[in-house]
Amino acid sequence: YTVERDVADIACGTGYGADLLRQRGARSVIGVDIDSEAVEYANRKHASKGVSFLSAPGETTGLPDGSRDVVVSFETIEHVPDDKALLREFHRILRPGGILD
Repeated sequence: YTVERDVADIACGTGYGADLLRQRGARSVIGVDIDSEAVEYANRKHASKGVSFLSAPGETTGLPDGSRDVVVSFETIEHVPDDKALLREFHRILRPGGILD
């Protein structure tokens, strides 16, 4: 479901999963994590053509409206204080017909 799609990996940690998504055929992957040290590591180890990382909360990523075909976020919702804000952000950045996994 990610092949040839633009993906956001929210709460990406050190970027391993974002890199795998790109290797499996995603057109582009942007990893977002609130931990700036994890994002620095991700940029050093996993940034490449089509894979980038930024430090931001999942609830306010700063990504453009409707810019992603797929949003993945593993083991995240239980760690944020406002789960509804997180889901609103996922909806905002997804294109119409986009997939949340």
